[in-house]
Amino acid sequence: MGRKKTINKNTPPYLFVREGKKHKTYYYTRCRPAINLGHNYNEALKKWAELEGGALPDSKTITNAKVKYFKIKVPEKAIATQKDNQREWKMLEPVFGKCTWESIKRKHLYEYLDARTGKVRANREIKLLSAMWTFSLNRGFTEAPNVCINLEFNKETGRDKLVDDHEYTAVYNKAHWVLKDFMDMMLFTGQRNTHALYPMKCDIKETTHPTNGTIVEALFFEAQKNGKRVFVVIEGEFKKCIDRMMDRKRNAISQYIIADENGQKIKQSKIRALFDKARKEAGVNFQLRDIRAKVATDEEDFQTAHERLAHSNQQMSTKYIKRKGVKSKYSGIYEYY
Repeated sequence: MGRKKTINKNTPPYLFVREGKKHKTYYYTRCRPAINLGHNYNEALKKWAELEGGALPDSKTITNAKVKYFKIKVPEKAIATQKDNQREWKMLEPVFGKCTWESIKRKHLYEYLDARTGKVRANREIKLLSAMWTFSLNRGFTEAPNVCINLEFNKETGRDKLVDDHEYTAVYNKAHWVLKDFMDMMLFTGQRNTHALYPMKCDIKETTHPTNGTIVEALFFEAQKNGKRVFVVIEGEFKKCIDRMMDRKRNAISQYIIADENGQKIKQSKIRALFDKARKEAGVNFQLRDIRAKVATDEEDFQTAHERLAHSNQQMSTKYIKRKGVKSKYSGIYEYY
């Protein structure tokens, strides 16, 4: 298997583009020496198709629409969503890539949903296809109505795992110090995994306490998914955790609050590996994302939990609440600004 392209990713295989001072030059690289296909992209495509012995790529195919959608709309999404879209398209391309919008019927979508073993992932993939279809309609790439609308998707059931104090403590006691720092950050802030892992020292700023009006230090976050800006006042037990993280001796000064012994930020893959190890040794079963639901559930009222989760709507927050009536044990004030 050849290496993946790092530049000119939207060109066909074996079509190389060389950037000149005045114009681009296209080459066919399956053979050696490479064949010069000229400076005109359309003419180069024709020659490429003849050399490949295949048909000229159809400008009306869904693959062509995907190129435009991923260039214009996908960069506007959060990094995690962009990666999800890439994985989703990888599954969609073999089935729908060479089709046109006009050729797709509702029955084809139901066949896809039924055939995929990953039912939830299939839902996400068809929703991406629907977004691309709407984009193509709005840009005038097709006149075919979006048949994904009002589709009956596979049934989804949310996680109903509630992490109790015993389970959390069991994993915490077995955890590496890096994982302990991360778990503390999640517990006291209630942020998503990616946000809780990468707060920087410059994110600690002075602000007005939302209840008594005094000037205090707080850790600020901005949710990538919806742009919500929130802060957690650094006080009580949370202050002790922040001080411990900041005072930890390292080989180099780090700009990150959570960092390894060399001052480098921690990769999510390392956190996952450390957590899997600690969880196995503790003999319990829950996921890192369940800590966020625990934080929301342990709050004393729904509005505080909603603000702590920083969701754009309350309906999403209700999915995180596993039970009610338990007073929060965590210090720190969480407010919008």
